[in-house]
Amino acid sequence: MNSREPQDFVPYPKLRPNQKEIMEHVVKLVGEGGVGMFESPCGTGKTICSLAPALAKGKKVILVTPNYGTRNAMVDEVLKINHAKKKGLVVADLRGKRSMCPNFKPDEFSYQKCTLAKRYEKSCRYYYKVFEKNGKDVLDGATSKLSQITTIMKDSPSEYFTEGMESQSDFFEKFQGLCKNFCGYEMMRLLMKKADVIILDYYWAIGFPFMILQKQLKLKDYVLLIDEADRLPSRLENAMSSTLSLTGLARLEKQLKVVIHKDGKEKEIAKADLDFLKKFQFAVSDFWYISEKDEALKPSKIIRYFESELNQPLENIVFRLAKIRQAITEDDDYERAMALPDLFLEKLEHVTDSMIAYCDSKDVGVLKIKPFEVGNNSLVEDLTLNDIFSEFHSVILYSATMGDFHTLGQLLNLQLAQDKCHKNEIHNDVNLKVIIHLGLSSLYRLRDEMRPKYTRAISIIEENGGGSVLVGTITKLETNKLADSGIRRFSEMAGVEHKGVYAGSIRAKGSRGSNLAKNIKNNFVWGLPLPNYGDFFLKKKVKYLESKYGQENASKLVNMIAVYDTVQWAGRILRKEGSKRCIILGDKRFFIDRQLKKFYWDNLPSLMRDNSVLVISNNELKRELNAFWGKSER
Repeated sequence: MNSREPQDFVPYPKLRPNQKEIMEHVVKLVGEGGVGMFESPCGTGKTICSLAPALAKGKKVILVTPNYGTRNAMVDEVLKINHAKKKGLVVADLRGKRSMCPNFKPDEFSYQKCTLAKRYEKSCRYYYKVFEKNGKDVLDGATSKLSQITTIMKDSPSEYFTEGMESQSDFFEKFQGLCKNFCGYEMMRLLMKKADVIILDYYWAIGFPFMILQKQLKLKDYVLLIDEADRLPSRLENAMSSTLSLTGLARLEKQLKVVIHKDGKEKEIAKADLDFLKKFQFAVSDFWYISEKDEALKPSKIIRYFESELNQPLENIVFRLAKIRQAITEDDDYERAMALPDLFLEKLEHVTDSMIAYCDSKDVGVLKIKPFEVGNNSLVEDLTLNDIFSEFHSVILYSATMGDFHTLGQLLNLQLAQDKCHKNEIHNDVNLKVIIHLGLSSLYRLRDEMRPKYTRAISIIEENGGGSVLVGTITKLETNKLADSGIRRFSEMAGVEHKGVYAGSIRAKGSRGSNLAKNIKNNFVWGLPLPNYGDFFLKKKVKYLESKYGQENASKLVNMIAVYDTVQWAGRILRKEGSKRCIILGDKRFFIDRQLKKFYWDNLPSLMRDNSVLVISNNELKRELNAFWGKSER
C-alpha cells in the first residue's frame, strides 16, 4: 500500500459529488486520530467513503455492523479495489457460528453442542481439519486452503463474482464452499490475522470478545468503523447490562459437572463447589419469587439476602463463583462459561444512581442490572467506551441519520469538537418527494379511530403512486392485521418486483439491513415509532434523565430513536441512483409535536425536509401523488 490518495482505493471511474466531501472529512479524522462522526443518506456510498481514506493513510480497518447488507457491501468494495487497482487486500467477514457451522444444521446448532463436539467428545471432524488434537496448532491443510482463498482474493477477485463485477459477490458462500471440509468459523478467524479489512458484529467491539481482539491484533494499526451509529447508545446500554438467570446457572451447573467428573486429571474444583452452586441457584430462585416485580431493588438488600442464605460474606460468594467460572473456562472442553454470576454480584456493589437493579416480570427467574445512560459505566473489564475507543488509531461513527450531533454525543458520553462531525447534504441524483400527512396520528388513544384512515391512505398510494408501496408499521400488531387483510410481509419481498404492497414493522429484525425494497417507488411510514412508554425500565429511565437534564432534554434523548428508525426505514427505497421516489410520513408529529414542537422535523435529514410538502387529508394526499407521479408513470 504505497498510494496515499483515497481515489487510489476507489474502484470506480469517478467519485460522486457527495463522496469527495465525506472522504476529505474522513482523511482529516484518520490523520488526526481520535473519534469523529458523519451522516450521509442511504445509498450514498458510506462504505467506500470511510474505507478508502483509511487504507490510503496506511491503516487497516475493522468494521462493526449489525446487518448483512453492509457486510456484503464492504467485502465487495475490497474485492473491487483488488480487481481495479491491484492492491492485494485481504478481507475477513466473521459471522456467527450458527451460520458457519458445517457440523450442525442451523436449527440444530447450539454453542454447548459445538463446544462438546470440539473439545470434549473431539468428534467434530471439521474442527480437527483445522487444528491438531491439542486445539492450538494449525494443520498444513488448513494453511494451504487459506493461502488458496487469499490468492484468489488478491489476484483473481472476479472469481468471487459469479454474475460479473457489477453484481453482488458471493464471497461468503464461496468461502464456505472452499472450506466445506473445515470449520468455517475457525478458518475465518485465522483469516482475520492476515486481513487488511475485518468485518465483525458490534459485540466484538463492546462486549467480552473485545479482549480477544485486543490480544490477537495490534489495534493501534486499525481504524474502527461503526456502522448504524444511531443505534449505538441502545446497544451499549444492553452491553452494560448484567443478568443473573436460573437458565444460565443451570447451564453453568452442567458445565461444572463435566469438569468434575472428568477422569485422569487433577483439579482444584471439587464436589463441594457443585453443591455450593446448587445452593446459590436455590437462593436466586427464592429471591426472584419473593421479590416485587418491576420495582427498583436496593443492591444492599440483594447482597444481604445472598449473604444470609449462603451464610458467608459477599466477598466469599464472589470468590467461589469466580473459581467455578475460571475452572470451566480453563478446561479444554469449554471456551466460555455459560453464566457470569460472580460478575453480576460484583456489579451490585457498584450500582450508581445511573443504574437500576430489578426483577423483570416478563422474564421468569431473571435479575437485571441496567444503566439509564452510557455515561462512565464500564463495558468490559472496567473499560468504558472512551477507553475502548482509545485502543484504536481512530474511530469513525456513521449512519444515514445521526440527528443532532450534540444529542448523540450526550447519549454516548463523547466530547466531540464541531469539526469532528460532518453532515452530507447531497444525495445520489434521486428525485424525491416527502409528504407529511397532518391528518393522521398514531397516538395510542386514537389508533382505532385512525386505522381506517391509514388503510385508505395505503390504497390511495398504491393507486396513484405507480402501484408499489412499502408500509412501515410501528407495531407488529398492525403488521399482522395488514397481513391478514392480504398485504404481503416485507420479508416475502422479491428484489426484482416493482408492483404490490408490502408491510413490515419498522423495528423488526432485518428491517435495516435489507436492500430488497430498492425497486419500490413509495414508502409509507404508518405513525411515529416512539419507544414503549409502558415499559417499566423506560419509565425509570425517563425519570432519571428528567432529573439530570430537565424534562424537554430528557424527552429528546429518549425519543430521538423515532427519527433514527423512521429515516432508516424510509431509506430502504433510496438505494438506487437516479431513481424517483416518494416517502409519506403518516403522523402530524413529524412536523409539529405538542410537547417537543419542531424536534422531529428539525432532526430529519435536510434531504427529506427540503423536498417535503404538507397535506391535511387523503384527498390532498391523492392530489400530491398525482402531481408527482403523473398518469404516464402510473
